[in-house]
Amino acid sequence: MLENQYGDCKDKHTLLASMISVLGLHPEAVLIGAGVRFNQDVPSPESFNHLITRVVVDGKPIWLDATTEVAPYRALLVGLRDKSALVIPEQGPTSIERTPAQLPFAAVDKMDAVGTLDLTGVSNSHIVMTMRGDNEILVRTAFHQAAAGQYDELAQKISFGIGYGGTTSHAEISRPEDTTDPFRLSYDYMREKAGDWEHYRIVAQLMPTNMPRVSDQEPPTHSIELGPPRTEISTSAMKLPRGWFATLPAPKHLQSTWATLDESYRFDGGMVYARRELVVLAKKVPQAEWRAYKKFADQANFGEESYIQLTPAAAFGGGL
Repeated sequence: MLENQYGDCKDKHTLLASMISVLGLHPEAVLIGAGVRFNQDVPSPESFNHLITRVVVDGKPIWLDATTEVAPYRALLVGLRDKSALVIPEQGPTSIERTPAQLPFAAVDKMDAVGTLDLTGVSNSHIVMTMRGDNEILVRTAFHQAAAGQYDELAQKISFGIGYGGTTSHAEISRPEDTTDPFRLSYDYMREKAGDWEHYRIVAQLMPTNMPRVSDQEPPTHSIELGPPRTEISTSAMKLPRGWFATLPAPKHLQSTWATLDESYRFDGGMVYARRELVVLAKKVPQAEWRAYKKFADQANFGEESYIQLTPAAAFGGGL
């Protein structure tokens, strides 16, 4: 496997287990079903489609998935967490065990954007993202598999993926294989006439919130999935043309059993500042509580950005 630089989950478990055994530890093979429902009452090989590793260290079980290659230590993908798995020791009977329900660290994604806006509606910004959690593993893996010459193209796809329609350049990343610290991605970003430029309305360059909305016309019949608990923090600082003024949206300070949202804006010295912090506290909302969640989501206005109204200098009698 080392010679070929290739292997599937079984090969990677075998290699990892071999190295762990040299330390005097006793790794165990773990069969698990990624995206497969496990029914203990109906045993079947079809319940499993993936192989990971478990080893007991200082009396505590450590779960490892060598297939992801660049996941932080002990971090399992969301589809492998809180699932029943078949643990196969070196000796003795097998057993059904539950994988950890949470990541071994707090999941926090951050995005900071600093830029300038010109008289024609073109903005140029520098964006820095730091990721710790499920998004980190996906982005690390993508850059780990890409050549350096593909970094700009990959950054462009990530930017599109969060709803940013402009162009990116000069992408820089932290080393994908160094999982000690959060993964860092930075790039330059240019966009023309974003928002409603015809009426001089723009939106702050904040990380979009990926939270579900529900409606009275089609009320949910099952629990509302919010995704893994996490914190998303983003800031934006945009320099306006000289003499321009900004009318800011109202701040939001919302709390619920499932999530909290804090969003604020400030205009100072020709700069428009914005900050948003979303904390997801629960993985799902019970179906019986959907009306309360709907009220929270509607107040947060998830999926829709608030406009910042700009007033050009000409409106005050000056020239552009």
